[in-house]
Amino acid sequence: KDGKDGKGGKESKSGKEGKGGTNGNTGEGSGVYGEEYLCWKCDKSLYGHRFVNKDGHPYCVDCFHQSFANTCCKCTQLIEADTKDVNFGDRHWHGDCFKCAQCEENLVDKKFGSDRDDIFCTDCYDNKFSPTCERCDQPFKAGALKMNWSGKQWHEECFQCAGCANPIGQEQFHPREGKPYCSDCYDDNFALKCSKCAKAISAGGVNYAGEPYHRECFACSQCDRSLAGQRFTLDQSSLPVCAECFGRHVASECFHCKSPITGVGSGNKYVVFEERRWHCECFYCTACAESLIGANFIAEGGGGGGDHRTTITS
Repeated sequence: KDGKDGKGGKESKSGKEGKGGTNGNTGEGSGVYGEEYLCWKCDKSLYGHRFVNKDGHPYCVDCFHQSFANTCCKCTQLIEADTKDVNFGDRHWHGDCFKCAQCEENLVDKKFGSDRDDIFCTDCYDNKFSPTCERCDQPFKAGALKMNWSGKQWHEECFQCAGCANPIGQEQFHPREGKPYCSDCYDDNFALKCSKCAKAISAGGVNYAGEPYHRECFACSQCDRSLAGQRFTLDQSSLPVCAECFGRHVASECFHCKSPITGVGSGNKYVVFEERRWHCECFYCTACAESLIGANFIAEGGGGGGDHRTTITS
């Protein structure tokens, strides 16, 4: 079909020389020294007639149509030699028939989509076949970014926080009851709040006595050092203190070694006798050094002697 300038070879089908002219994809034949220039199929003289050059051979228009011309799948008419032939796959159209099946826009030299036997401009194809956005119900254009979540799709600008309605885009979000929330709205509305600072606990919290805390907020009431994962006790006001501050500021002094009784090394227990306190390991017989915990003993200078027992307290 893409005929070139018609020019006969040294030997035509009749064995005579010929020379053709051109007229677009066709040519007009003219005799040379009285010799004939013939159609490659029917031997009809092409002198003074239009012809089409196909595969290096000249054909009269009728033979070309019979042997090579395609039928338009839109109008079912023959696509003649001097008419634009548009093909897609194994189908052919006249240039004027190559139109969108819905809006009838001519699609020659334009992008288009196809479905079975129909072709569509990009807008009509998107409206008819592309998935639609969950929020705006508009189709996704070719190349548009889709936000996929929970089996649904959104345009990037339509995927919004259910709290503040700001676009989430590709940022982190938190689902709640089938709705997406940005981090700020989720923290404000649903996250646990620290019992000390009242701010949201997003990760790594500590729970003590049924109350949630940030790890850095659950701290010693004396030195503010975090107690997360550390041993601690309570002072007289039931505030948490670390072992060091407890020994330095709160703990009783051992009657024997004069060091603070912190509970470190002997669990949380100590010995009480007549309002005096001992480390468990410090409460032993002054004569033989045998532990007196749980044993009868006599206190020196006790005023009348007699057997005594201690009280072990935490």
